[in-house]
Amino acid sequence: MNEREIVKYEKYYSKEQLLKKLRDCGKIVGKKLLHYVLTLYYALWEGSLSVKEKSLIIGALGYFILPIDVVPDFMLPIGYADDLTLLTFVFTKLKNAVTPEINHKAKLKVDELLGDSSSCIIE
Repeated sequence: MNEREIVKYEKYYSKEQLLKKLRDCGKIVGKKLLHYVLTLYYALWEGSLSVKEKSLIIGALGYFILPIDVVPDFMLPIGYADDLTLLTFVFTKLKNAVTPEINHKAKLKVDELLGDSSSCIIE
């Protein structure tokens, strides 16, 4: 999937839809995916990103929210494999924009959502 294809999913992104999706699927998708989602979300609002970088994040989060995509989310557990692949791609591409503060904030939110105190920081 290239950057142009990612951006077409922007229309599916909203903060409310993202939080609903995270509450609905948090235990299914696991810490790594949740951490990527939340790190990208916080980087979107707190990081110093270009319009292109913000578009990539919004597109990736929109893809994650959309239940019918390349591999539909209802096909558990493989339904989230394409989401993880895309989010990993965008996370890796924008990793330098992630501050320790953003990383920590994402970790705390993952722990809150999953009710877990073990660490999930992805280096």
